[in-house]
Amino acid sequence: MAAAEPLSAWSVRSARRLVLPTSHLISDTLFMYGVLGLLITGFDFYSNVTVVTFLGMTVNPLTNTVHLVAGLVGIAMGASPRGARRYLLLIGALGVPLAVAGFLLDGTMSDYFATNTPMNVAHLVIGVVALAVGLGARGELTAERQLAISRRYLPEVQIAPTVGDPPREPEAGRT
Repeated sequence: MAAAEPLSAWSVRSARRLVLPTSHLISDTLFMYGVLGLLITGFDFYSNVTVVTFLGMTVNPLTNTVHLVAGLVGIAMGASPRGARRYLLLIGALGVPLAVAGFLLDGTMSDYFATNTPMNVAHLVIGVVALAVGLGARGELTAERQLAISRRYLPEVQIAPTVGDPPREPEAGRT
């Protein structure tokens, strides 16, 4: 089995450029779907047996509330690139298993979210896209970033100088 090649600098920059727009698109879509779905279903009839459809997908107040909350969380987290990336990873980590469970439980009484095939496909696509952009934006750690992280979390450890670095004087108060 061949080892995976590291991401190229171009693909990392592209993924980083896509993090905020993708996060905003997903969170805004989930928010609007939740709001419009609640306008259609109202807040009663929390059941997994439903015949109400919206854009070809079965909905009930529970699924609408979940989409509304997921959208609000994304809008809040999408204020920064780091938060947007974490939101994408969260949506991907929740969306893909939810889609798989939806495909397995579709039409059974255990399907509490009353999903159907179009909704499961939407969850799968959103989850895969969110994971792809969120994971692709990480890239490789540079030597400078690794050094900054090690100094931040391990301040008591002296980093050995590399070949050609001038000798450092000990800091005052340190031995």
